[in-house]
Amino acid sequence: MATNWQKPKIQNSIQENANSVALFLHRLELVHKVNFVYQKELVEGKQMPFSVNENDQVESILKRLLPPLNLRYKKLKGGGYTILPSQKAKSASVDALEPRIREGQKTTIELLDGRPGQPLLSNLLPTLVSIQVTGHVLDETTSEALPGVSVLLRGTQSGVTTDANGRFTISVPDKNAVLVFSYVGFVKQEVTVGNTTSLNIQLKADTKSLEEVVVVGFGTQKKINATGAIASMGTKELVQSPVANVSNSLVGRLPGLFATQGGGEPGNDASKLRIRGVGTFSGNTDPLTMVDGIQIDNINNIDPNEIESVTILKDASSTAVYGIRGANGVVIITTKRGKSGPPKISYTFNQGFNSFTDKREMMNSADYATNFNEAIRADTYVNGNVYVPRYTPEDIELYRNGTDPIFYPSVDWAAEMFKKVSTQSQHNVNISGGQNKVKYFVSAGFFNQEGLFKDTQDLVDGFSPQSTYRRYNVRSNFNFELTKRLKMSLDLSSQTEIRSGNNGSSTERVLVHPFLSSS
Repeated sequence: MATNWQKPKIQNSIQENANSVALFLHRLELVHKVNFVYQKELVEGKQMPFSVNENDQVESILKRLLPPLNLRYKKLKGGGYTILPSQKAKSASVDALEPRIREGQKTTIELLDGRPGQPLLSNLLPTLVSIQVTGHVLDETTSEALPGVSVLLRGTQSGVTTDANGRFTISVPDKNAVLVFSYVGFVKQEVTVGNTTSLNIQLKADTKSLEEVVVVGFGTQKKINATGAIASMGTKELVQSPVANVSNSLVGRLPGLFATQGGGEPGNDASKLRIRGVGTFSGNTDPLTMVDGIQIDNINNIDPNEIESVTILKDASSTAVYGIRGANGVVIITTKRGKSGPPKISYTFNQGFNSFTDKREMMNSADYATNFNEAIRADTYVNGNVYVPRYTPEDIELYRNGTDPIFYPSVDWAAEMFKKVSTQSQHNVNISGGQNKVKYFVSAGFFNQEGLFKDTQDLVDGFSPQSTYRRYNVRSNFNFELTKRLKMSLDLSSQTEIRSGNNGSSTERVLVHPFLSSS
């Protein structure tokens, strides 16, 4: 059974009494192009208590007209106004309507001029009967109460915050109401009330909140409050490319950080890092590197998979806490730590491939002999000597046709000595977890990198120009909460490198003259 909000019978009202409130509201609709929604019984038989200029502002008229009639108004979001009983004098007709609303019966309305109301207009009316919902908000990880959590009724400005014990009480219009829970450092959560009036909410920690905090000196600071020149990145960006070391992972990812790479030999291909260029032309120009508050000499001894975040401090205000040691800038590395919860095991593997960026085409023996003779001819023009070619036309032809490979060989030494592609691989496995009092993070990593020289030890009396590099990393971070005011951490790390192959330069490993280029 539906309870209808009916329009007043305007024509009858005009015949019976031209000073009725219903008729006056109808005239306001026509003059101001607005809609009024109200229950018929609220204005039935009521007369205008005084004369009102209908050309005044609508709200100004309603403020003067309605209070003497024990009525009030409320502006609707979709436009128009609803007429309601005053808080002190609630009409009997509204009281009769409440039980039906509780039973979920449909309530329809009409506008004063007989037009059906907008589909959502009834939803804009103030709720006559509300449901009171109580609840408790906890941290999902620690099960601790969260005070100050915002609890907002979605689609409205109505909301409350949790008390010191994480509890709240809020009124909602019906069981379909959706409550939005939000708290700094936690993921926003939406919950439909449904048939329950008691909610237990567990908020998840926001893993992205690291982006809102940067490590500054020996502490942390909200990024928005940091006044110094600071740049930071997380582990996701750090390990997304299969590079050999941390310094190469940072290249091109942090503003103000410059990198130069002086070689490509396995294990010696790290980049030189500079923060805002070279700060001095004498002494050490490397930035200060801190890992979990401890100074280290080589940033590349760390497995990138062990790192939680990297922050660089670039100006005097941000590096002041380090004194003269921070004159060239500071690189602060924070390693991963355990979080409360069941053990989590993670395995990461990436495969990389190395090749020449610009491999020139090598001359064959005939082209080399011809160009060598041309070099001698050019030298005679300069010095005035008699031109005597080193290679005769017959020699050059023998190099070209390959009929005597013993005395006139033609070998592509680049193809014989170099691979087209070399490989590198990285493995990491870690486990983390813990409880409220003890948390742990343990990581083990292995990195293997091969050079571009072929293994020729079987051909050249056991000598091989091939270089390989292997690195083993182990790290364990433990956090202990001894008391509420006393905490202890134990961080252990180890790194082992194994290099094999010739340690000389590339030019010492091959004959020089086959590498003269034809271009």
